[in-house]
Amino acid sequence: MFPLNNELPLSMYEAKKTLNTLGMESEKIHACPNDCILYRNELNDASSCPTCGTSRWKLDRTRTKKMKGVPTKVMWYFPPIPRFKILFQSRKIAKDLIWHAQEREFDGKMHHPSDSPSWKLVDHRWPNFASEPRNLRLAISADGPQQPINDIDVYLAPLLDDLKMLWEEGVESYDAHRQELFTLRVVLLWTINDFPAYGNLSGCIVKGYFACPICGEDTYSHRLKHGKKNSYIVHRRFLPCNHPFRKQKKAFNGEQEFGSTSQPLSGEEILRKIDVICNS
Repeated sequence: MFPLNNELPLSMYEAKKTLNTLGMESEKIHACPNDCILYRNELNDASSCPTCGTSRWKLDRTRTKKMKGVPTKVMWYFPPIPRFKILFQSRKIAKDLIWHAQEREFDGKMHHPSDSPSWKLVDHRWPNFASEPRNLRLAISADGPQQPINDIDVYLAPLLDDLKMLWEEGVESYDAHRQELFTLRVVLLWTINDFPAYGNLSGCIVKGYFACPICGEDTYSHRLKHGKKNSYIVHRRFLPCNHPFRKQKKAFNGEQEFGSTSQPLSGEEILRKIDVICNS
């Protein structure tokens, strides 16, 4: 399956052939150049963006004629489902994927993500999902300076559709370790990202006067007169109540700190806040 001596392929064609053999195919999805929509599902045959009216196709050198068949912007999408299924086609990997259910120690210490509160919460709330150790629990990494900022939801839509299907229905997969078919389901458990991407993914404000997604409207900030930037102070309230730093004035902002930490909003509280938002 691999090139001789595991060397790099000599051509793009050979590389694609190897990847397709491994189930690593990709999809090219046309996108609006202004990041409004992806041309998929009901918009698959559209010739212009229904949001901004921009043409789907590039213009020729004279900038007067549309070059039909040549899109202005393309997103490369790597479907996760074939990649998940192929993991279980390796006996070793299929066995390793259920290590957490068969071989880990239960000594109250965190050795593995399965020892985390998030993992245990899934076990408690969805026991049917947890009863199948081959079901996958995922983390998504989204960061970097080139990500599409607030329009990232547009480009995540194909992935979210696949993840939703994998959560609700699952896909039939073959387990080479147990030599049987089973229904594979997944849940997205964590996101790993830098702070700006965190704001874009969650829809929270992560700059300005209320930059803390946890504190929200209770964020303490101070505008620097000469630096023209916001400074976030009273961080000592996150320390234990008897911590000596709380009473120190000179080393901080000239005041003692007796405040307490803010509690993260619950799902119901967040829903009540966004219900009053009117999208025009």
